[in-house]
Amino acid sequence: MATFNSAVFQKYGPTQVEIETESTPGIPSYFISGIPTTENKALKTKVLTLLTKFSIPVPHRRVLTRVQPQLSGTTDSALDFALMASLLALSGISTTPNENEIYMGEITLDGTIRSTPGILALAIAAQETGFKRFFVAKDTAKMVATVTNCPVFGFAHISEYIAHCQHPRKAVHTTIIPQFFIPEPQAYSLISGQYTAKRAITLAVAGKHRLFLSGPPGNGKTLLAQAAAELQPPPTSSEFIDNQMIHTLVTKQNTVRLTRPWIAPQNATSFAQLFGANNTAEPCLLEQAHTGILFLDELPEFSKKILTALRVPLENHQLTRTIFHKEKKYPFDVTLLAAGNPCACGYYKVPGKECTCTLQSLTHYHSKLSGPLLDRFHLFTRMPNIEAHTLSQPQSTKSTTAEFNTLRQKIATARAHPAIKNYSLELRLTSSAKTLLNRAHEKLKMSARGYKNCQKVAQTIALVEGEESISADHIAEALQFRIQ
Repeated sequence: MATFNSAVFQKYGPTQVEIETESTPGIPSYFISGIPTTENKALKTKVLTLLTKFSIPVPHRRVLTRVQPQLSGTTDSALDFALMASLLALSGISTTPNENEIYMGEITLDGTIRSTPGILALAIAAQETGFKRFFVAKDTAKMVATVTNCPVFGFAHISEYIAHCQHPRKAVHTTIIPQFFIPEPQAYSLISGQYTAKRAITLAVAGKHRLFLSGPPGNGKTLLAQAAAELQPPPTSSEFIDNQMIHTLVTKQNTVRLTRPWIAPQNATSFAQLFGANNTAEPCLLEQAHTGILFLDELPEFSKKILTALRVPLENHQLTRTIFHKEKKYPFDVTLLAAGNPCACGYYKVPGKECTCTLQSLTHYHSKLSGPLLDRFHLFTRMPNIEAHTLSQPQSTKSTTAEFNTLRQKIATARAHPAIKNYSLELRLTSSAKTLLNRAHEKLKMSARGYKNCQKVAQTIALVEGEESISADHIAEALQFRIQ
């Protein structure tokens, strides 16, 4: 009996599959159980054709291959390699593998071993369940080794695998993370003025703080959010793995993602699209934003149900989904940026503009943003209309690039600090800083959450400025970004 492991995509997501092949006395025949009837015949024909073509001797007996668990729905071709390997082992050409080995790949009728869509996600999921050696197609061996940090054996043809069984080759084994794409300051260089908002964006990205941008339309709120995406530092090793897993599950492509995600759903997006549907394991939009930026433009225009449901995952940094009646938890580590106008028409209390909203419309617009939701934001800034002389001033490309690179370096340094990684408070407050924060707490009637959030923003300011403790100046600046 020969037992091999593989993996496929099923409705619950990546699924580990055990392929067990044995021969018993009886009329020479070959059966496969555990695969849908519609695909069973085609797969069996392919396997038998390959065995004949490459003169692989199969015991002149009844041969049965069991696929466990039993697969439902359409299966992919990732099982081909494990099926062939199990028959080769039964024929004495290869040996039964260790428990920690897994085989994934499609085999064509000419014996070529090809990678299947989404194999990087399958490999990451397999590694998380304990597999430590991978047998895959040659063209994706290096990528699989990169995302799993495990020995990987790659083969372009089934004959190469047969040769490996007699004379084992060296595995591909790498810990090198790909060089990440560093964007040019395209959106950042287009922003005129708005220095306070630029500072807020810097602090939000550096400390993974939630930022709310408010102001009339046309003054750069969306542009600032796009600039924040440019300012993000490269991901850590663990963030890269999480990011790659989600990217591969969504695209089903075997490409390495070289940037952090930037997800900007429209306010007409449904609840199921944002939080995930019960009948699919495909990552929802909130999952896709993990390790990157989630930008919610026109926040008050989102449904009340969505805004209320956002509160728990934001606080816990975890998203809970129910998929086919099974509860699953996913990490939700994002930098949330939100934007909104003063009212539905956009010009409430804007100098020189006339607001056309009724009192009922104003009340409805602002009622969407509840106190518990707003209390979860760390930074607030208003973006006023930009003066004409500011817009007409020419901007030096060199100075903009230099400023951008300086900010990126400061952000990367702050992000590397354990306090930012763990959402904790680790820097010491000076006595004057503690006094100022306590006075502000009493005067502004801040909640306990608001008190801690203000302290965390001040800590980020200190880290961005390269300080080892939180001073009164840091607290004062953090208080300026509190909701007015």
